Amino acid sequence: YYLTGKYAGKSASLVASAAFIYSGYTSSRIYAGHVDLFTTAVWIPWVIYSFLSVSQNPRQRKFIILSILSLTFLILAGYSAYLVFTVEFLILQIVFLIIKKTTAIRRILISLFFIFITSLGIASIQWLPTWQLTSNSIRGGGLPYELASWGSLPISGLKLFLDPLDRSELNKINFNIGGGPLENPFDHFPGRIALIIIFIFVSYQLLTRLIPGKRRKINIDTHFWLFLT
Repeated sequence: YYLTGKYAGKSASLVASAAFIYSGYTSSRIYAGHVDLFTTAVWIPWVIYSFLSVSQNPRQRKFIILSILSLTFLILAGYSAYLVFTVEFLILQIVFLIIKKTTAIRRILISLFFIFITSLGIASIQWLPTWQLTSNSIRGGGLPYELASWGSLPISGLKLFLDPLDRSELNKINFNIGGGPLENPFDHFPGRIALIIIFIFVSYQLLTRLIPGKRRKINIDTHFWLFLT
């Protein structure tokens, strides 16, 4: 709600919050019992919100502290895949800030670097032993391609993002809940409503550029969010 509130009004923020909480992806994770994913995912909006706030107000200590806390809790939450995805987003966000020539970019980069280092230092009580454990496990020596790619989604599996119960596609996945004996859904299904909302928005923007007349100015960050989506 606070994150989308940077770009939209209260009603739009509530819709976005509902899409995040009640999406097909979230619902299927509840069904599958992936509690560890939720304990990590709840921190992602806070990390993004706080980092955006720092990029807009790099001298505000409260946003720097909020960024450190949210990123530290995200690391300590334990699901490392979400941490990797979030860090990838933050890197892309920094690149985007540089591309659009954000003012005080040097100050922003210094603040973000300080946040990263501080959070890693605080959370090192967890990630250092985890790193050591990983290096001593079977994954430490690397995995053969056949094992590393086991359960990968084939190109035809993209249909599952629209129809999470397509049994013919689920049976092609030999990992996770796909391919099991029960009618389990595809657990990365985003939900048709969220996809429809994005499609309508993109279609509307294209039409307004084809039809002459007054156009509503769109925040340049919208293109960045659509690219990530």
